Amino acid sequence: MKQISVFIFFLITNFVFSQSDSLIYKNSHGISIYKSKTIYKGKEIFNSKNDEAQFLKDNEEVDNCSVVVDIYRNPLSLIDNYFSYEYYFGSEAACGKYGNDTKVETIDLKTFEKVNLSDLFTEKSIVRALKNDSWVLRTFTEMSLVKELDSVNSFNKMLELLNDIEYDVRFHKQGFVVVDNKMKDGKIGVRFVGSQPISVSYHRKHLQLGLMLVPKSDFKDKLLNKTEFVLGQFRNGLTN
Repeated sequence: MKQISVFIFFLITNFVFSQSDSLIYKNSHGISIYKSKTIYKGKEIFNSKNDEAQFLKDNEEVDNCSVVVDIYRNPLSLIDNYFSYEYYFGSEAACGKYGNDTKVETIDLKTFEKVNLSDLFTEKSIVRALKNDSWVLRTFTEMSLVKELDSVNSFNKMLELLNDIEYDVRFHKQGFVVVDNKMKDGKIGVRFVGSQPISVSYHRKHLQLGLMLVPKSDFKDKLLNKTEFVLGQFRNGLTN
């Protein structure tokens, strides 16, 4: 009887959700973005509700320990097939405490692969912009690490250095979003976003570094001619 009740509940909840999973963006190139999922040319890129269901399936309730999961992805920017979104994962299982993490990811819709900042922007401009960022300069000055900062000449080394000094925030190569499609002195505005557990700071979901970067030639053409939307068009944790 319990299995039948669970099955009926599953059907009801899925029916209710299907009614509320509204379409928030669609274009003529094959992309449809819903509150819980994104579809590109008939292929589902991700489905947050399916991810939640899979987590619940993999983590059955034992010893009266509750199982809780909350997953969402908010669209941030879309330039041609490059899609950036905010990703949140929160869960509780096996009598553990509720844990959560929020970050930004960028993917190529055509390949399903994650995209690195240095795939689209010149490494030289990335390193230079990070070295001159006000938060980076202040932090490294306070820690007497300016010489170490000055010696960095690659994006990989810069990431290592940033992640070594900021214990509660992790920077990832894919954690960026475009904020504008208008060039200024050959550069474009980008936010490089560090991820952190929300429990570390309930007042700051993301550490955001505003950078002006030089796009690589192929991506520059996409920025100018194939930008669908940039940061701020949809509700998200970076601007709201």
